Amino acid sequence: RLPESMLLLTPCLALFLPSIGEKAVTYATAATAVREWVAEHCASPCVLGFDTESRPSYRKGELNPPAVVQLATMDACLVAQIYVAPRCRARGRKGAWTATPRAARQSADEVRSALAATLASRSILKAGVAIDDDAVDLWQFWGLATSGRVDLGGDEKQARGLARLLAGATGIALAKPKALQESDWAAPLSREQVAYAAADAWAGRAVFERLSSLNNS
Repeated sequence: RLPESMLLLTPCLALFLPSIGEKAVTYATAATAVREWVAEHCASPCVLGFDTESRPSYRKGELNPPAVVQLATMDACLVAQIYVAPRCRARGRKGAWTATPRAARQSADEVRSALAATLASRSILKAGVAIDDDAVDLWQFWGLATSGRVDLGGDEKQARGLARLLAGATGIALAKPKALQESDWAAPLSREQVAYAAADAWAGRAVFERLSSLNNS
């Protein structure tokens, strides 16, 4: 039995994102939730904030597949669970292993398929930091092509993190608690994880919005 903090959330809810405010957040654990969100928010062409989350690696050379894909407009966020591992840990690397429900793992496979066309669309731009690395992982692990990428961080020599970019562009300090960064993303998410993931995607969209307005002024 999963701990209460990891029970599935209501698919769509008004969620407070630390330092940002209340946004409509959809935590998609079923393909229908993905399709409904895309139909409502992804009229082509458009721009979305983009990010992914993976289970942390505790061994040298270990690579884990992307488990969550996040997309965001200025008003709404999608946190899509694309992978659920057979087992998870409730308290990071020191917690006891707990089996995850088979249904949750099967639903994640369907969520992945439902996202494929949106990720591959060149007319739906995805803005984020180190987005090419995310795209490589999505392709190598899941065969998902991610087109229309806009990397906000610049080239490798001048790359800047998302939190720094958001602070510079909007004055908002993006909360990045280490406990959430290193939490298990390959398991049904807690409310805190969903808020953290949604904030990262929203930040990418907000930075793009600000930079676009400066370029057009």
